[in-house]
Amino acid sequence: MSIKSGFTMPDCLETWCISNEDTTCSQVDSPHEKNEEVQLVKQEEILYEDLHFYTTQNYVPIPTKELILRTDCDFRILIIVCILSNVDMYMQAGDNVRYMSLSKFDRNLDRMHKLLGLSKKRIRNELKKLLDQGSSEFSLVVREYKGITIHCIQVQYKAGGFVRVPIDDIHDKLLKCSSKAIKMFINLLWLCWDRSSSSYIETLVYQDTLLKNMGYKPSSRSIITDASKELEHVGLIRIRREYDCKTIVVDGEISVSTPKKQCFYSILI
Repeated sequence: MSIKSGFTMPDCLETWCISNEDTTCSQVDSPHEKNEEVQLVKQEEILYEDLHFYTTQNYVPIPTKELILRTDCDFRILIIVCILSNVDMYMQAGDNVRYMSLSKFDRNLDRMHKLLGLSKKRIRNELKKLLDQGSSEFSLVVREYKGITIHCIQVQYKAGGFVRVPIDDIHDKLLKCSSKAIKMFINLLWLCWDRSSSSYIETLVYQDTLLKNMGYKPSSRSIITDASKELEHVGLIRIRREYDCKTIVVDGEISVSTPKKQCFYSILI
């Protein structure tokens, strides 16, 4: 299905009345709006029976400034919210803000459960963990729609602080990976980008650099090993491995240093 880039569909054309306790919601749509919502939900179910999430985005922006450094955040949940969110200023480049209503989150909860293999309780807990980080990249806000209060997840990203990933690659490859592998891939998008050619190029990246950018200690090398296998398996990256030796002097004689493995990464999107 082709989707016009930049077009933003209202959040299922719905309005919700949320009580002060934030525990009960009552729908207050007019009959016309309700019919539009039912039709759109049916459209979502027909088009995305394969567990893809309905979106009008060809490329999904993912913030990369703060949360990528937090080791207790599930980046799969963050990316799904980014997919399901809508933007007000869709013609604006650079800094921008996206929103997803809590009702839309609930409506896609069953699909998340089937795709990620997590219980619905666990998914809600992971959402709460993201919100509890206190990051401007991911927060709970209140918005007004036709005079009705709506509670939404707000995703905020700054120029130079987000990457854009093709939606097909997210659905078919990235969401099949663990949160750690996703964080590694997002970092590689930055590290392998060549500004002069405006393209990804094969780049030597050290494990310590990746671990630091992912918020892990240098001793956590197994994380990179496991994440690399995942990303290679789904076809998101290619790694060329070489062993580098240096000519050194030991006790006054020429010798060779212990070989050290070097990894050159290529992005395959």
